[in-house]
Amino acid sequence: MDRRSLLAAAAGISSGLLAGCTDDPAPPEPQIEYLELANHRHEGREFSARIEDSDGTAFETTERLRGDEPGEGAVVVDQPVSGPGAYEVVVEVDDYEASAIASDLTTEDEDCLYLEFYLGSSTLHFEYLTWPCDEDSVEQYAPAANV
Repeated sequence: MDRRSLLAAAAGISSGLLAGCTDDPAPPEPQIEYLELANHRHEGREFSARIEDSDGTAFETTERLRGDEPGEGAVVVDQPVSGPGAYEVVVEVDDYEASAIASDLTTEDEDCLYLEFYLGSSTLHFEYLTWPCDEDSVEQYAPAANV
């Protein structure tokens, strides 16, 4: 068998092995159900948050959060965007910036997202919670402030 025939046979075998692999449905895009901004410092701070998608800014807010005790200086935004999408969330406080790409945090089975960005003693952090997007589970994971 000459080299050209060998390459053609290898290509045919490879495409046969890959058949059906590309027919898998794309995983669902993440849905940001809640965005929480929290100030864990004693002094008040101004938080700027925006959610970007391929078309630009899908959501934007600036919140002045008091310091006081942890939990006192917080705001929860219920459904900051209208539906699932390829989102990046960027939060800025003073000289700090943190960002999260929603699709990096969710899975095929857990596509709803609760994002919390908080200013701690030394930096701006984020934490997240995921769950399957369906009506019952969204109500189950609703933050106490919105129930």
